[in-house]
Amino acid sequence: MKSLIVFSSLQWNSICHTICHTLNIVTIMLTIRLDKNMEKDIESLAKQNNKSKSEWVRECLAQYITNYEKPSAWELGQDLFGKYSSNHGNLAKDRKQHLTDIIKAKHAQNTH
Repeated sequence: MKSLIVFSSLQWNSICHTICHTLNIVTIMLTIRLDKNMEKDIESLAKQNNKSKSEWVRECLAQYITNYEKPSAWELGQDLFGKYSSNHGNLAKDRKQHLTDIIKAKHAQNTH
């Protein structure tokens, strides 16, 4: 005959806290709202993969974050670079040619 161990909520939180502290695991609870269809899909997929809904969603989020392509600093500011105070929208890209043109124009003024 198997014995049944019942933990109160307080006891379970204490055990979980002890295990998490021992393993240096820090977890945060996140609450989201889902429509009924999405919740059913998550439940179904979690069962197919023999996982809890929380475990399945955590793995999906981790995979999404890993595969998410973060834009570079250049890509984030591309529409701003070289636009202001120079009147040249491509100054960051064509700075050498622009500088050469300025020098040639000054040289042409000095020789006339």
